[in-house]
Amino acid sequence: RVGWQHRDMKKTLLYIIGIIAIIIVVGLVASFFLAGVPALKNVRDLEERDRQPRSTYDTAKSYRFAEDGTTILSYPASSRIDLKINGSDQPLRTKAPFSFTLSWKIDPAIDVNDCKMEGPNLKEGYLFTDWPGVLKSNEGSLRFENVIPGEYTLEQYALGQYKSAPLYNGVASFYYHRLLNDDNLISLECYTSAGSEAKYVVIRID
Repeated sequence: RVGWQHRDMKKTLLYIIGIIAIIIVVGLVASFFLAGVPALKNVRDLEERDRQPRSTYDTAKSYRFAEDGTTILSYPASSRIDLKINGSDQPLRTKAPFSFTLSWKIDPAIDVNDCKMEGPNLKEGYLFTDWPGVLKSNEGSLRFENVIPGEYTLEQYALGQYKSAPLYNGVASFYYHRLLNDDNLISLECYTSAGSEAKYVVIRID
């Protein structure tokens, strides 16, 4: 009888040890799962953040001519917006009359109503001003045909007097300066909660 009691105690002890082991394993699995879910969420959040468009001023470039008119200089530009002239980032150097296509792409996360296009508008007496009504969507283009720029001298510039050319697409009148040969700067700029995003193209008219 003592032997049977001893065997029963051993069985009971084994059952208890087994139950304790199962409880420990279940607890470890549960704790790993509960700790792993937030960690996995953090990883997914980081991956999603990386997929989101960000303002980076170290990859995209804008270009313009140096004062000598031959060297092309580069400047940091936003990668969230793109502005091209004739499909290129490089500045355009040409003689009048000339034609070109201005095209743009704006990150879909940016509201186009928070963006503006600026450029010369000699007809209105400005060398650089807002072109209202140009940006109707986050991606588009504008064609300029047979552009004939206006002229100005230093004296006329000081007095705000210009020999203006006709408007093109209702927004722009380009210019050339016989003395300084200034560049016509066209800028696309958007405003976000993180700051402004900008890129520009340049036209030099000989």
